[in-house]
Order: sequence, then structure tokens, then C-alpha cells
Amino acid sequence: MNLKIEGDVTGPCLTCHEKEGKQLKAHPSAHTDVACSECHVKHRFIPDCMECHTKHTEDMNLESCLACHPVHTPLEITYGDDTASHYCTSCHEDAGTLLKNNNTKHKDLSCVYCHRVKHKTVPSCVSCKIPHGKPHPAKMLEKFPECGQCHGIAHNIQK
Repeated sequence: MNLKIEGDVTGPCLTCHEKEGKQLKAHPSAHTDVACSECHVKHRFIPDCMECHTKHTEDMNLESCLACHPVHTPLEITYGDDTASHYCTSCHEDAGTLLKNNNTKHKDLSCVYCHRVKHKTVPSCVSCKIPHGKPHPAKMLEKFPECGQCHGIAHNIQK
């Protein structure tokens, strides 16, 4: 069945696609206020995100959009551990610039190495699996318990 859809038919759509309606309501975004038929001009039609949205990077396509932005909950960003950093730095430019200009081990790590599975996850320095040499003496750690007190922020580590 490939019916052409005209007008706002959200109500009838939700009789079969209840899960999508609940997702849109539970995670408000610009998509929440758009009628189903704005994107799905025919039944079962999957629109290309680029028809409405601007690409983060030149090589983006529908598949790369969906790798981070679920269709009906686009602000609930998720990603796999193979996501290329240039997708992240297209929005997080400052962090990308700091890392690019840094000459510590962090420079060569992908964004998802530290920010695993969930967007906006802020790891602790001690959760890292990269060997950092000898641990600091206990007295120093008593005085400076946070790594950033001496080393700066993770995107701009100072040795």
C-alpha cells in the first residue's frame, strides 16, 4: 500500500504508529509540532533529512544522520564507537580546535573514545585506560585532587 497523503493525517497515522507518537511527545523537538504528512508524503515514505536540515559535514547522508539522531527523537543523540570525530566537531568546534592544536595523547583519540555511548557524557580522568606514566605522589593528590587543577581541561591538556 503506497497511499499519497494530503493534509494533516497525524491522528490516523498514530493508530498504527503509536510508538513514534509517544517518542515525539516524550522528547520534544521541532519534529514534535510537524504533521506526519509533512515528512511522510506517501505511506511508508522515508524522507531524506537533507531536504530540511543542513549537513554537519559535506559527506553526510541519511545514514550518517540516523547514526546519531534517531528520527522521532532527534535531540536524544546516540552514536556508535566508530563514529568519526569530524561529525562531533561540526557542532563542538571549540573542543575540536583545542584538540587539534594540542600535542598530548588526547590529540590522537577519537571523540567517542572518551565520550562513549551517550552524548554529553563527561568522563573522569581516572576512568581512562591510557597509561600516563607514574602516578602522582599522595601528598600532591591531597593538595590537588582534580586533574584539571594542574593540567587544564581534557581538550587542552597541559603537561
